Amino acid sequence: MRQAFVESANMDNTPPPSLFEQLRQRLACASEPLEALNQFEAELLYAFPAEATVIVELVASWGHRLGVLTCDDLEGYI
Repeated sequence: MRQAFVESANMDNTPPPSLFEQLRQRLACASEPLEALNQFEAELLYAFPAEATVIVELVASWGHRLGVLTCDDLEGYI
């Protein structure tokens, strides 16, 4: 599962997109952005279970930054 986030470099040695960029791209083409955000978080939690607290906070922050979550959504969350 971890490999879903670490894509191999292209022939021209272009580095893979950051996790933030991967999430941004997923949300850009998602018909249900909240579902895409939840799926992204679930995949990260599966790949990095020891980092659960950081992942939840980071995905919530990115979700807000990208316009998927409102301030009300975050109240009492972080």
